Amino acid sequence: MIRFKKSKKILAAILTAGMLLAGNGVPICAAEPVSVAQTEEQLNYLVVGSPVVCTPGSQFVLADVGDGTEKLSDAVLTYVNVETGTSYEVTADTVDEGSLLFNMEFDDTQPSGEYEVTTIEVVADGEKRIVRMADTGIEAKFGINTDVDSEADAYVVDEQAEQDAEEACGEDGITVLDAEGQEMTFDSLTEALQEADDSVADSGIATQSTANPNLVVVLDPGHGGSDPGACKYGLREADLTLKIAQYCKSKLEEYSHVEVYMTRTADTDNNLANRVAYAKKFNPDVFVSIHINAVGGQHGGAEVYYPNGNYIPGIGTEGKELAEVIQQKLVALGLYNRGIKIRNTEDGSQYPDGSPSDYLGVIKRSKEAGFPAVLIEHAFIDNYGDVYNFLSREDKVKEMGYADATAIAEYYGLSKNGNYGSKATIADTIRTAYDGGTSEALTPIMTTPTTSVDRMVSYYKSNATFPTYYQEHDTEIKASSNPLQTFCQIFYDEAVAEGVDPGVVFAQAMKETGFLRFGGDVKIEQYNFCGLGATGGGAAGQAFGSVRLGVRAQVQHLKAYASQEDLKNAVVDPRFQYVTRGCATFVEYLGIQENPWGKGWATASNYGYSIVNDYMYKFCTVKKTSSTANSFLNVAYSTHVQSYGWQADKFNGMTSGTTGLGKRLEAIKIKVSGAYDLGVTYQTHVQTFGWGDWVADGDLSGTTGQSKRLEAIRIKLTGNDADKFDVYYRVHAQTFGWLGWAKNGETAGTSGFAKRLEAIQIYVVPKGMTPSTGTSAVSYVQYGRSASKSDQPGLINYATHVQTYGNQQFVSDGSFSGTYGEAKRLEAIRIQVNNEALGVDGGVTYHTHVQKLGWQPWVSDGVVSGTTGQAKRLEAIEIKLTGELAEKYDVYYRVHAQTFGWLNWAKNGQTAGTVGYAKRLEGIQIVLVPKGGKAPSATPLNDGRACIIK
Repeated sequence: MIRFKKSKKILAAILTAGMLLAGNGVPICAAEPVSVAQTEEQLNYLVVGSPVVCTPGSQFVLADVGDGTEKLSDAVLTYVNVETGTSYEVTADTVDEGSLLFNMEFDDTQPSGEYEVTTIEVVADGEKRIVRMADTGIEAKFGINTDVDSEADAYVVDEQAEQDAEEACGEDGITVLDAEGQEMTFDSLTEALQEADDSVADSGIATQSTANPNLVVVLDPGHGGSDPGACKYGLREADLTLKIAQYCKSKLEEYSHVEVYMTRTADTDNNLANRVAYAKKFNPDVFVSIHINAVGGQHGGAEVYYPNGNYIPGIGTEGKELAEVIQQKLVALGLYNRGIKIRNTEDGSQYPDGSPSDYLGVIKRSKEAGFPAVLIEHAFIDNYGDVYNFLSREDKVKEMGYADATAIAEYYGLSKNGNYGSKATIADTIRTAYDGGTSEALTPIMTTPTTSVDRMVSYYKSNATFPTYYQEHDTEIKASSNPLQTFCQIFYDEAVAEGVDPGVVFAQAMKETGFLRFGGDVKIEQYNFCGLGATGGGAAGQAFGSVRLGVRAQVQHLKAYASQEDLKNAVVDPRFQYVTRGCATFVEYLGIQENPWGKGWATASNYGYSIVNDYMYKFCTVKKTSSTANSFLNVAYSTHVQSYGWQADKFNGMTSGTTGLGKRLEAIKIKVSGAYDLGVTYQTHVQTFGWGDWVADGDLSGTTGQSKRLEAIRIKLTGNDADKFDVYYRVHAQTFGWLGWAKNGETAGTSGFAKRLEAIQIYVVPKGMTPSTGTSAVSYVQYGRSASKSDQPGLINYATHVQTYGNQQFVSDGSFSGTYGEAKRLEAIRIQVNNEALGVDGGVTYHTHVQKLGWQPWVSDGVVSGTTGQAKRLEAIEIKLTGELAEKYDVYYRVHAQTFGWLNWAKNGQTAGTVGYAKRLEGIQIVLVPKGGKAPSATPLNDGRACIIK
């Protein structure tokens, strides 16, 4: 039980800080207290002590009611189990000048679930009065053995409460009575809060700042509650994972400057989405999911899954390194080494940049949230050896938990001597780049409701009068005795059915329709509440048959942007198929200019931020957000295109220029904007003139009015914050199509081919992130020169012997070797790898098919394959890697063949070229790609074949 001694001002002080006690409260401020009917009482503020209570445990609710002139004598609070509908009452322990304190004790018989305060009844001046929480717009929720996504734990509705809080910290300090009734007086509110925080520590809730110097680890004991996980030999996976996590937590907490949280601390249900959402509250550096394996009894041992290298490569790298250390520690205990592993999507799901996602939900969701996750399979519950030697023995279970902890501490450089960890984490890097160290968070589209139907109704009434059209024409609303209530209920139900926040849907509809006044291209009779298909210029957009169908289409369109999950209802949104799924998980990213991938709902500046700040903030439990604090840096660029002239600015990865029209880029202007000290400098390679001077920040590079094509470009960031970001760019080149991504001053385009640039895409992203997995593709193709992205030797280097011209210089990493358009045959080739740059041992072996001589013997590491001085053409080639290099990389290669032109990429010993056609090879490209990575991009020709056989 918690009791506070003395006066309303002291209670107000605790109230003002209650948001910190709860860890996720959002203040809702108003100039005046809420007015209510005479039989109702005025609620000034309310605090729920803890979002989660683990039984046995206690909870308190603190409220302040009335106008300060009434004499209160009694108070009763009613709360309800949301799932079962069972109501409970508790009488106030303290009634002091309008401040009410309710204490609740819960034992193990209390049903788990979500609970919500519904009413507070008080006796004021001898008259019974009531506060109905539904009328206040406050959702006072808490969970018993259950996490509750509630953003409304504490409220301050006027400035007086804050003033009272300051006064309460005067000469007499703040006095708190602990559970044993002992008085403790503190000099500051901060000290009192620390004491109060101890009383809710068991909930696992804490307040985290983005700028947290400690290592934050979230442990995720797999399964729990109604999901026991794998079971065998009298053991349950859910019980074992909880024990391992508890041992891991206790061991980790022996180290300095580490904070450890758990997604569950008892045998409770918690779905995968909630686990990561819960972790996000603490701004974690790493998420560690703990599991036990099972696969039929014949296998045993430990294995660790880590993120793939897609979307945010830095997360994949850090996850892999951590997985290696964890696996080493577990194997040292005597567990069989099953290795560390990646598991990619098996249903085609993608990250927002279009790259294949991870299969495991916690790893995928953690990466999308900006931190790495690993999933540890400690042993096999259905393997008798693992059970007998490890899982059935408490000492061995403890050792596994300690091994996990030791690995985490070792990898992140933790110590027990008070020093901070030595390793900077990718999560910190991303957070710093996103928001400059602020604690602002973006607003998810897919989440539990942030508003209620009653709040939607009140919000609408305060802005407009509900139009009679829907009462006259919509069957469902015509049959309702409360048309506006039914209208809002439709929005709520349709959104919740798909997992979309109804607050987002309603706010967007109000923004798009002007609170149902319409007046633009879309008319009220279309039941189109979000401008679907209304692209301007008089285009009216889509029409639907009822309010419900119009709302359903809007919800589905939002879900298309925010998620890759299947729809629950049949598709009614005719534009659903055109959305890049999952490219805008936050409301703020619905604006194309603010979306880090250049996609989104609308082109208007700050479109998504307006939905949050101008609409949702007024009736939903969300915070205002700042585009300068949360978005990626905006990069804007405009190109001068043959025949068309200057194009409108494009942003953040959008395509500037044309494809498929044969039009050259002639000039470009680039600039960046945002809250960081950043500029941009760039230079272009122009037909006839070569490389121009570097220009900066919106100046023109290239030419206009001279009919000169751009052939290549380099871009770099400048300014004091340039080390926090990367600039990525790629070009669409004549004949070659889209080339790979270059970054930070590397060359993108071609040279020596007289090929025009036709389009360009540019991103500025935080260090460690990437706009695409296509970085292995070649960004720069040269004609017979030894360079790819830089002037340094590449990872794989090769030189050809060409008819008439003889031996050519070595080129690297996908650059072109041979001739183009000159009908010259390749006669021989040498290939070698740069082991020093690669950091691994191994080599390359290859052989060629020669005119009349057929396949030649395999040769390796720089030895000539083919002939010289015999005028014999190469017709095909096969290339393979050897040793450790073959375990770490794939080798891709493609050839330009007489008559057929470019063929598709072959890899790892496959044949590239022609068989039976007597056609010469004229050119070749070779590139190394990390094992399992995406093939280099190329325009698909010859039906995608790498080898054409007669």
